[in-house]
Amino acid sequence: MSKDDSISSEDAFTCHRKNLSALSIEMRDGEKEKNQKSAQRCAVGFTILYTILFLPFFYMGLLSSMVFDNPRMTVPIGLSIIFLALLISLSMPVSIYLIWSRYLRGEYKKMRIFCTLPIFTFIGVSLITEVLGALLRYFVPI
Repeated sequence: MSKDDSISSEDAFTCHRKNLSALSIEMRDGEKEKNQKSAQRCAVGFTILYTILFLPFFYMGLLSSMVFDNPRMTVPIGLSIIFLALLISLSMPVSIYLIWSRYLRGEYKKMRIFCTLPIFTFIGVSLITEVLGALLRYFVPI
């Protein structure tokens, strides 16, 4: 193999590598655009959902003061239940803010995590409320 053949094969290899990198950049741009559109649909959907659900959950928190109708209810446990019920509705505007701030920064994975924040809050509050109810039944006699 002569020196000229090795130079042309290196040039061909370099050219092929540049073409592959340009193709992968185009694929990444297309993939990024697709990911952005998917994230935008997700953000809009959850924003609409949480906007609609905010008022019912807020009223649920306000009406949770009726837990004091139970003769066994103590003040600390009753206030804890009220606070936890209001926490669900308060997590929705916070989640909407975090969703859109992460979307505008281009942090789509974090944005999707914040889409589930009120759902996890609801699950956590439900579990804690059940534990508080069990403690109330166990420790406070009629």
